[in-house]
Amino acid sequence: MARGKLPLPIEVRFNDNKYDINEITGCWEWKRATNNIGYGMFRIKQGLMRTAHRVSYELFKGPIPNGMVVCHTCDNPRCVNPDHLWVGTMLDNIRDMDSKGRRVTRPIGFKTPSRACKYCGEVRPVNILAKIHDDKCKHKP
Repeated sequence: MARGKLPLPIEVRFNDNKYDINEITGCWEWKRATNNIGYGMFRIKQGLMRTAHRVSYELFKGPIPNGMVVCHTCDNPRCVNPDHLWVGTMLDNIRDMDSKGRRVTRPIGFKTPSRACKYCGEVRPVNILAKIHDDKCKHKP
């Protein structure tokens, strides 16, 4: 097989031991890679990762309309159960979060944590820095 090719269709790879079913909640809990805020990540093709809950929605329910987000009824970022997913606007998602008392408010003057890359010294927010610096930094010696 050629290097970098993913051998199986997305549907097969997605369902191949990538999540465990929680018998109590019904959540299909992603057990592979997650991003910095806990959402499962799935490789669509070489060099392209997507959040697993969006992939699940598309596989089981169909396309996600432009500008829409995929929300969880279960509020579990690792969940990829299509029965727990719904499409809405960002405002719908915020209202859902507020109705459940899940919004985290930050004190006035709060700044996003940041740090400098150990290779190039560039200071970026932690979540951005994690994606493009440190071990993947272009300035790495």
